[in-house]
Amino acid sequence: MQRFRPPRTTVLAFLVLALLLPSLARADLSEGTTDDFLPARYARKFALHEPLYFTLGWRGGTTARFQLSFRYRFFGADDPSDRGDLLAGHLWFGYTQTSLWDIAAQSSPFRDTSYRPSVFWLKRDIGAPWLGLRQVGLAAGFEHESNGRGGEDSRSLNVFFVRPILVLGETRGYTWTFSPKLYTYLGDLSDNPDIAGYRGYADLLLEVEKPDSWGFALLGRRGTTGHHGSVQLDVSYPLDRLFGGGIDSYVHLQVFWGWGESLLDYDRKGPTQVRLGLMLVR
Repeated sequence: MQRFRPPRTTVLAFLVLALLLPSLARADLSEGTTDDFLPARYARKFALHEPLYFTLGWRGGTTARFQLSFRYRFFGADDPSDRGDLLAGHLWFGYTQTSLWDIAAQSSPFRDTSYRPSVFWLKRDIGAPWLGLRQVGLAAGFEHESNGRGGEDSRSLNVFFVRPILVLGETRGYTWTFSPKLYTYLGDLSDNPDIAGYRGYADLLLEVEKPDSWGFALLGRRGTTGHHGSVQLDVSYPLDRLFGGGIDSYVHLQVFWGWGESLLDYDRKGPTQVRLGLMLVR
């Protein structure tokens, strides 16, 4: 099987954005610039999307798994809050990239990389809490996912998704967030025609976290055939609570069980993976 090796510019982009995005999240935008990276009017339109992390594991060989993710608002007022235009002010472009890296293999090739650009509408507080929930939000849009490869190793799909966001708990205490992502496949699935049998039509995500303490995220999928599916558990804890010094990162434990840890292997079940590393943003 031919292994994918990303160009050095791709690895450099990972490192630069990994440093840039946490800075944007912490920045004080009142002075018109953001840590000298971007003008404030552009920085306000960036946001963190999914967790940023780098982990290492040793089951089946030494492998790393890491993820980069951000989103950007094209329209609406500079104010990044949930106020503004009902439609355009909440329209986002998102991008998430997840890679598996065979560090111990000869020449350390990348096993597979999943690229997920998306365009979606997101409002985290639609102003209609019910059943005692603190907050109710909604996201909906289109997402493309592929591994950027050709021939027999090519994998790609397009989905339309709807994601309700249900939040329970206190602001300063533990917050429970249930955000199932419900989707339907669109267009050509010839690269992976039976993917619904392994992945199904929903990602069930439950997050429990406290800002200055533990964070837990449980992601489950259930395929439509057999006993196919997967479970991923992410546990994080602030490094500054362990070592002090205002370290804005987390120690990160990730456990994956089931089919399809990467898009290339959507129909394969590997050994349960346990990885430990660093989470920049959760």
